[in-house]
Amino acid sequence: LFFNFPVLWCSLFVLCSGEAAFGVSGRIIVQILHKATLIGVSSLFLILAGKFLSEIPGVDVFSQRTWTLVSGGAVLIPILAFRTLRENGPLSALGLAASAAVTVAVVVEGLRDRGGDARTTTHEIIRWQDLAPAFAAITLSFGGHAVFPSIESHVQKPYNFRHTFNTAYIGLLVLYIPVAVVGYLVYGDHVYSPVLCSLPRHGLFAVLSKSFVTVHVLTAYPILLQVVIEEAERIVSRHFSTRSGRCEASFGISWWIRALVRTCLVGITVIIAYFIPYFDSLMALIGAVGVTGLAFVMPAAMYLKLSARPLSWITVAMCSLVIVIGVSGGGIGAIQSAKSLIAQIQSNDIQ
Repeated sequence: LFFNFPVLWCSLFVLCSGEAAFGVSGRIIVQILHKATLIGVSSLFLILAGKFLSEIPGVDVFSQRTWTLVSGGAVLIPILAFRTLRENGPLSALGLAASAAVTVAVVVEGLRDRGGDARTTTHEIIRWQDLAPAFAAITLSFGGHAVFPSIESHVQKPYNFRHTFNTAYIGLLVLYIPVAVVGYLVYGDHVYSPVLCSLPRHGLFAVLSKSFVTVHVLTAYPILLQVVIEEAERIVSRHFSTRSGRCEASFGISWWIRALVRTCLVGITVIIAYFIPYFDSLMALIGAVGVTGLAFVMPAAMYLKLSARPLSWITVAMCSLVIVIGVSGGGIGAIQSAKSLIAQIQSNDIQ
């Protein structure tokens, strides 16, 4: 039901449906949520890369912020080298392999570390005060909605993308569940976000895990930002074609203008990651505001608004329930994560 529910599938077309359902205001809301999510998650990737590079023995001579700047320079290379999303295919495969390797490393090292020191851990079935931020973070973990339409448009057989979509989410569950179970089983209330920070900081598995995550986020970064880049380049191309009187389709933009646009967008994410390097709170905030809106609220509302045939009361009730969950969970999560982020900024608390 989760993978085939029409509302979730409608999220693939949310960018096109915003204006059709709610006019210009709907389009503006969707565009803000979409771009904020992509830029925010890209910034999170740089934060993770900087954090783990500063903890890996042998390269930990620089601070997290310094490694964040270095990571920004590293991801700029494929951003400038690859013009379209289709050309980033090898990076996707490399990122998938790194994710699978991290899952194995976290499970093995976590089980090895069970009872390895004198720490006392407690386990609770539900921590109500953390429910909303957890909802936002989990939503972000499954929230590829902002990039799905672009991926679908670049695959060879778009009509089969639904099966790819379902397979991808099943794969995510296979990777996420062991990490979540082992992380909380071993570390309980002492578990950190990300969970790799709970593992022993030295040793082969720790080094490999953090290295794999660094590879993963740096290879996934160009895929996410490419969506924003292509739209920005279309806007720039339209501007120059209008000024020159040429047809937009045949005008294009020169390489140096494209490089300038791409460098500026990478620079925005680097600035965010450098000055707000608080992964857990920023992740929860992005999930609560951006992904919840794109994955829960807007698709369900658009489906109700644009459906060409009368809907059954069950469908209406399910769509309404999705909207209520998205608004309530996202709203509370946004408030709590924003308060936490402000407190961390004021105290300059970097774990």
